[in-house]
Amino acid sequence: MIPAELRIGERADIICTLRRGDLPVTFKWFFNGREIRGEELGKVTSYDVRSSVYLMDKLRAENVGNYTCTVSNAAGSDSASGQLLVEGESYPSEILFPH
Repeated sequence: MIPAELRIGERADIICTLRRGDLPVTFKWFFNGREIRGEELGKVTSYDVRSSVYLMDKLRAENVGNYTCTVSNAAGSDSASGQLLVEGESYPSEILFPH
């Protein structure tokens, strides 16, 4: 779930929750199709074993884009995606309308 009506400088948390499925699970985060590694634009944390959070303490224009959370276990994987937009920013067409 990506919050709406965000502004530069605000905090944003993107939450990914596994509602059902066998444990253990592994979460991976992607930004514009590339796996997020390290803490360049934010950091990954969790509430419990069934959720993962991508936390951005202070939004920057570089945070705008498409985020995907993938969760996997021994039975398979699933993913959910959403778009983070920031009020007052203009966006290139490839972000708003990916090919």
